[in-house]
Amino acid sequence: MTIEKRRPDGRMHDTGLIRPRRPCPRDFRETYIAMGWDGIMEHYRANWRCIRRWIAESGGDELKDARAEHVRVNGRKSLHPDRDTCPADHQRRRRYVMGQTLTRRGK
Repeated sequence: MTIEKRRPDGRMHDTGLIRPRRPCPRDFRETYIAMGWDGIMEHYRANWRCIRRWIAESGGDELKDARAEHVRVNGRKSLHPDRDTCPADHQRRRRYVMGQTLTRRGK
């Protein structure tokens, strides 16, 4: 007995062994151009591999050029100018102190 590779509608059968990929958010392009890599992982709660895939899906080099032009025109702005009140930094420090992560990034 062999299992069909594809369903009659053309999609693959769901065996439960393949983890579904998170789709790219609708506002990713605009958000990436405004934020860059700084804080975007915390903003979308996604890891760097997912962000990298979304960049490739959203235009790749053209998107990176648009971000570079945005920085050239507007300058590099910090998402949270006061790093002590940044909720993402607070969570990162808490995870470090609690031993949930072995690396310390940021401040």
